[in-house]
Amino acid sequence: MKYLFKNNAFVFLLIVLVQVAYKMLYLDHSGFWHDEAFSLYFSQQHWGHLKHISEWDSDPPLYYYFLWIWQNLFGTGEYAVRFSSVIFSALSAGMLFILCSKHFNRATGLLALLFFTLSNDLYFYAHEARPQALIIFLVLCSSHVFFEVLRKPGWIKAIILGVLNFGLIYTHYVCGIIVL
Repeated sequence: MKYLFKNNAFVFLLIVLVQVAYKMLYLDHSGFWHDEAFSLYFSQQHWGHLKHISEWDSDPPLYYYFLWIWQNLFGTGEYAVRFSSVIFSALSAGMLFILCSKHFNRATGLLALLFFTLSNDLYFYAHEARPQALIIFLVLCSSHVFFEVLRKPGWIKAIILGVLNFGLIYTHYVCGIIVL
């Protein structure tokens, strides 16, 4: 049993499952608000028009493409649409723990995870059908790969980092600051 908790893959999976269970609470407690309704509207358009429709919004179309696929698989109800943000938020919590554990120590990873879990803003982002939870996940993945490239450079890692950073900018233009 002690070996399982030393294994980062098991701890990552455990964190993600606990985070999903925690963030599912009150997921459909309120109706869609203004921005969520527009996200849903934009993502219900024809696949080929998503890029042009997103020009009317402040966000690039990657999240709308994702939401288009998600709603075609799981529906357009409040719970179904917002659950994608719960998944990204839970994956972010696991990535945060892995990132801090690997580059600092396990205690730092647990402390960062505690702050992440108790943050009202991050809990709110996990409950809205907007790209913030996806952005947080991509930032943490990009940071992890960036530190791996610094530790041991390689072409494959550099390509993965480029794809993640492109995804960040194609999710929200302000993320270009993060890449810089």
